[in-house]
Amino acid sequence: DLAVAARLWQRLAEVGQQPHAPAQAGGTEATTADGQPLASYGLRIAAYLLDGLVVGLLNLLLGGWALFLAMRDYIDFVLEAATNNDPQALEGLTVEEVMGFYDWGWYVAYLGISLVIFALYHSLMVGLKGGGVGKLAVGLRVRKVDTPGPPGVGAGFMRTLLPLAVALPLISWIALPVYVLDLIWPLRDAKRQAWHDKIAGTVVVQTRR
Repeated sequence: DLAVAARLWQRLAEVGQQPHAPAQAGGTEATTADGQPLASYGLRIAAYLLDGLVVGLLNLLLGGWALFLAMRDYIDFVLEAATNNDPQALEGLTVEEVMGFYDWGWYVAYLGISLVIFALYHSLMVGLKGGGVGKLAVGLRVRKVDTPGPPGVGAGFMRTLLPLAVALPLISWIALPVYVLDLIWPLRDAKRQAWHDKIAGTVVVQTRR
């Protein structure tokens, strides 16, 4: 509920103020070469969750119709069972029978729409604005390692390659553990870079304190 969400947000903000990467020599705060403070891990996680929520809503708004068509037969079956007051019809279903209700062609269409939305959102928002809604909300920006300002659409797209790979069936079993490592890598990296930062030549910095 809202109270739990508020407490979670407060905790993430508190964690965000703690240092999670090695400081520079002399005990000073970790910064880029031109002095911008590098983003803390807690604030990156808060931004990640917010951007995930935004992308999820966009998926439902723009691709929800395909998901509905994929699940339509199952939804009709559930509604019919409810109308006939027949809970046993649902209780007796096996996993295989449930899977048989789905139209996998429409599900693949929904997955494709979702991947396009994800890639466009992060490529354009990061490339042109320096971050998605989540990063903008918590005061973070993505920039090139040696150049301040938005990194460009190309770099924004390069940052999406690992997450996109997780959704591809043939390589997802390899990409998923790599992506998990990517998400936690800033905790031990001197520049607080994830692997997707290193691929794109970017860092994440704080714009307000």
